[in-house]
Amino acid sequence: MVVSARRSEVGDQNEKLSEGIKLYAVSTTATSKQTVLSDLITDYAKGGKIIVFTQTKRDADYVSIALTNSIASKALHGDISQHQRERTLNGFRQGKFTVLVATDVASRGLDIPNVGLVIHYELPNNAETFVHRSGRTGRAGKKGSAILMYTNSQRRTVKTLEQDVGCKFEFISSPAIEDSSRSLVSHKEVNYSILSVLIGAPDCEITFNFARLPWGQSSSWYWDSYFVVVLSSNPLEGV
Repeated sequence: MVVSARRSEVGDQNEKLSEGIKLYAVSTTATSKQTVLSDLITDYAKGGKIIVFTQTKRDADYVSIALTNSIASKALHGDISQHQRERTLNGFRQGKFTVLVATDVASRGLDIPNVGLVIHYELPNNAETFVHRSGRTGRAGKKGSAILMYTNSQRRTVKTLEQDVGCKFEFISSPAIEDSSRSLVSHKEVNYSILSVLIGAPDCEITFNFARLPWGQSSSWYWDSYFVVVLSSNPLEGV
């Protein structure tokens, strides 16, 4: 979904979300967050520059180090010397590495062209910060994407952010969950064969259902626990 320019009243200023930015939100957990981040970069970066925003300097360092095992990245935050910050920014501009993991020190006032993807690894403190972070992409008439990572306990905050900024997120599944779903399909197919032998009905049919969480904001698909085994004359439900 491409978001048109939206205006958000933040403080004494009118904050405007850049045109041409696709906004996504993905549900994750504390334990899966790092894996989901790596998958999002792989699937959505499309070879361009990426900025990942964290809340703390410690997390910026941690995430950068964790990513370096598979993706070239550097950290940027207030505890880094001015000289090192300039070296890091120059290296990022020149394409020596593709992922900059930063605190909000990089959300405004920095000239970093051709950023194709912004990932909010942690929720911003307010709408103004969200707009400035996301505004690192989609600059000078170019298109870009911004992905918000959140946990189930932060769902209300995400809705509030939509209202304050005047935007809508497209809720997506994390690549890791999609891979897990594919594994479940394989597992269910094996169970189908075993069940056919046990009940002596090789022509039985099993229907599996996917369902979203009832609150309607989860982007992740989960197996529904209900399915039907259909025999030639006697349906058995809820097996």
